[in-house]
Amino acid sequence: MEKTRLDKLVSSGKITADQETAIINELAALNTKYNLSSLTGAQRKTQMQAMQAELKTWAASQSPSINLAYLMPFGGGFGGPRGGMGGRGFHGQWTKPTVTPTPTP
Repeated sequence: MEKTRLDKLVSSGKITADQETAIINELAALNTKYNLSSLTGAQRKTQMQAMQAELKTWAASQSPSINLAYLMPFGGGFGGPRGGMGGRGFHGQWTKPTVTPTPTP
């Protein structure tokens, strides 16, 4: 499911094939690191916030940086009817980044 979504971003020129591979690898690593299935709601929320911060830092460190919107399955949330990430983990809500327009001179 993620691969199909990312393939569309590659086809439309929003990300490169190398960026797609990097995104898939990073999401898989985070899925392994943050096992949310046996946590309470409060623990899950804390872990999701940590994961989001880590993913944001990772995206900014890429050259060129990867837009966070392209990392969010289901249009903005790690969740959805199949639990995001193909039903393998990530439950909860993604905090959408705030975009501040750059003033034109």
